Amino acid sequence: MFGGVAIIGFFVMWTVMMIVGLFTGTGIVHLVLSLLGGAKHGYEATLRTFAYAHGSALPIAMVPFCGWPIAGIWALICEIFGLAEMHETTPVKAAIAIFAPGLLCCVLMFLMWGAVMALIMGSAATSSM
Repeated sequence: MFGGVAIIGFFVMWTVMMIVGLFTGTGIVHLVLSLLGGAKHGYEATLRTFAYAHGSALPIAMVPFCGWPIAGIWALICEIFGLAEMHETTPVKAAIAIFAPGLLCCVLMFLMWGAVMALIMGSAATSSM
């Protein structure tokens, strides 16, 4: 009995997290696109683009073994060209808006780990003296 409730709870939470992730990811991309001056239409246009892009990639993702990577690439292509068409901007601005948040996150993580390593090495150097 408890196993069935746990499975249902898992699928409900998974669905909620996917919806929240879609809205927040779309919001971040729309913010970056706005900063680049490429968002000529509202947030709804960006959300529709992302929903259509990922909806068109889901059937590809059902292919065993190789479906998810191909679906991810297809969704990315649909996002870039969909944003460019929907917001009447260039595909380069759309690609920058999609890749910039991930790149910024990676740079910040690299700097954080560099700072942590510098603190560890600095404390190790002063404690051995």
